[in-house]
Amino acid sequence: MTILNVSLSLERALVTMDTRIQNTVTGGHYYSSKMFPIVHANILIACRGERIFGELAFQWYLSCEACDFDSIARSLSQDVLTVAERYASLPGIHVGGNELVIVGWSDKERSMQGINCTRPDKDSQFSITRMDTGQIAPELTADLRHVTCANQVDYLVTIARAQTRQVRAEQPDFPIGGRLILADMTRDRMEIRPIADLDAA
Repeated sequence: MTILNVSLSLERALVTMDTRIQNTVTGGHYYSSKMFPIVHANILIACRGERIFGELAFQWYLSCEACDFDSIARSLSQDVLTVAERYASLPGIHVGGNELVIVGWSDKERSMQGINCTRPDKDSQFSITRMDTGQIAPELTADLRHVTCANQVDYLVTIARAQTRQVRAEQPDFPIGGRLILADMTRDRMEIRPIADLDAA
């Protein structure tokens, strides 16, 4: 299970993810990141599901001549099929679904924007949606989502801790937790840093 929370406003985007990952072959847990920054374009790709799917999307857009948010938004429905074909050709155990989130500045909308591209399993079609104000994934019960914090970063930390507790209570062996990583983005800047330890008591 991967935390992938996004908060969008006109001039700022905040993306948080945990870092605990499961090896699909051995079943063991380890720590890694599923954030892939395209630095020269100030674009962030993040993924849920197998990390390699996000890596393939990152490699695809890293080699594209037109790599801005609006260009990606126009071509994503075709691009993701190419990425999925490469993913399916790789050896290994491909289980569950895939989710990509792409965040960046849109010249067309004159604001920070996000796109969610997801499929529940490898045999399903992708669903692509533009984000309004962001997303909370995995979903929390309503009582846990409505909390009051001093600022949006503190809110995202609080939500991530609640997600970790909730998932571990429901499915103790699921990979969730580790360091919480924040990508703080504006039109011209991206900063990625750890902001919390989700395994701390």
